[in-house]
Amino acid sequence: MSRPSPHTDIVYQAVRDLSSESSIARRDAIKQRTGLPYSIIDEAIKRLREDEGSVYRLKSGAFVPVERHQEEAISATILIDGVIKIESGDQLMTLSPRGCAKLMGLLVGAALQPY
Repeated sequence: MSRPSPHTDIVYQAVRDLSSESSIARRDAIKQRTGLPYSIIDEAIKRLREDEGSVYRLKSGAFVPVERHQEEAISATILIDGVIKIESGDQLMTLSPRGCAKLMGLLVGAALQPY
């Protein structure tokens, strides 16, 4: 994968700003906002859509940003007495086996969602 153009960040920020103002970033509005020619905008949009997955095309010439969550490592350890320790970033949860079962019941729906 080649290095991203500095214009990619400019176009992405314009897509985010325009989407928050009017819910859709149109190609002509991106041009007006950034002052970049269509060829640069199209190249940046292509990279943002295909390589990074950070922009979604609604229809020809209309885009919205894809919200991404920062991924972090999650680990779980089951101790000899059945207590479960769950770590995520600098957070630590200590759960009884019953508490863990209740939590898993709540999270099963989230686990089935497509990402």
